[in-house]
Amino acid sequence: MAPTSLERLGAMVVIISGCGVRSAFAYAPDNIRWHSSRMIRLQMSEASSPVLDATRSWVDRFVIGLGLCPWARPVAEAGRIRYVLTETHNGEGLFDALLSELRELSSQPESIETTFLVHPHALNSWVDYVGWLQGVEQIFEQQGVDDTYQLVGFHPDFVFGGTVVNDASNWVNRSPYPMIHILRQASVTRAVTDLPEIPIGLNNKRLLQSMAGDGELQTYLSVLPGMRHHAIEKMCVHTSKEHDSVDAENQEYLYLDDTGS
Repeated sequence: MAPTSLERLGAMVVIISGCGVRSAFAYAPDNIRWHSSRMIRLQMSEASSPVLDATRSWVDRFVIGLGLCPWARPVAEAGRIRYVLTETHNGEGLFDALLSELRELSSQPESIETTFLVHPHALNSWVDYVGWLQGVEQIFEQQGVDDTYQLVGFHPDFVFGGTVVNDASNWVNRSPYPMIHILRQASVTRAVTDLPEIPIGLNNKRLLQSMAGDGELQTYLSVLPGMRHHAIEKMCVHTSKEHDSVDAENQEYLYLDDTGS
């Protein structure tokens, strides 16, 4: 029987060096979960902790509270959001944790709709995080995993390409800690089909810019646990892309802004 995309992914040899991801593929026996330069013991937890409590608060009070994701509230109320903390300190261990969570989602389609994988000790540099995430997304595409799952990046220093570093719109994807949001692609497709004419990403950015104009957003974020107050204090509202924007080609802010102006 031909291996599934997840089985192929699990039998991958992956070496993560700096921001880059280099991969080689090798099928392995069913009892071998992942071959790598060294086997990694996962240290993951769903138990309550300051990190996960801050993440839940951010989702409940910010993402759902401001209506940034129209589909999040019913999923949260149904208890189908999984929050997991990994203690890994490097990208290789994070990839291993990601594979574990993909299997968890695959095995529990009725009870888990989506997962936030929080990694406070790994890839704290925004540049390293983006490089790692883009490498993993490329691997997912090569192995066909992107047909089943979608990854969304959240990071305390998130910057959309072409956007001023301190612009309020970046807080759409700024979280208390680095994390990966794992979504079921079928659910994303249904959601987009249900609301085809609503530019959610653009509306969210405009909402935050509007709130920041009179200081409301800064006050809102400052009471959320884990948020970086020094960054909130530097927040600005920049509506023009012609001046002082981050050049994605020459600067190390690589997440492209595809939500329009």
